[in-house]
Amino acid sequence: MAIQNEQQYQVTQTNLKELEQALANLDINPSTLSPRLLQAQKQGVEVLIARLRSEIVEYDRFKQQLQTTIATNSEN
Repeated sequence: MAIQNEQQYQVTQTNLKELEQALANLDINPSTLSPRLLQAQKQGVEVLIARLRSEIVEYDRFKQQLQTTIATNSEN
């Protein structure tokens, strides 16, 4: 898990939004790159987006497990 705390979580969410916007901009305003290079650039951004989404999901699961553990321990 790459995200270790809430600050990193917030930064990762911000980075994800920025990358999603960058990808949308590539679709709206294709650069002067050749179609092949443009596609490679888009694929690179898509890979980063997928990685950040995965890290966010993993951290969300970690937080949920932690809350469940705390709740269970407080009941005992």
